[in-house]
Amino acid sequence: MAKLSARGRREIWRLERQFNRDTQEDKKSYDVIHETRRYVAMTDSHLLENFSYIWRDGQKHNYGWKDKGKQSNLAEIKQVLESKGYSNV
Repeated sequence: MAKLSARGRREIWRLERQFNRDTQEDKKSYDVIHETRRYVAMTDSHLLENFSYIWRDGQKHNYGWKDKGKQSNLAEIKQVLESKGYSNV
């Protein structure tokens, strides 16, 4: 697995949001009962995302970090994510 700090880059900010589908009012028969989404902005202007899930049967899975590419407007992306309920970790 590749390191997040590869090639000397570091995190600028990290935002996270957790969804607990068992406690939502519109309970449907979701197979996924808990979901965590993370976004990280790096010093080389790349935006990374990570998804983790817990299924109803207790099985956990983390899909790993995905590179969303080089972004020129990281400050705007952070504002949009914070308005959607993401918080600093």
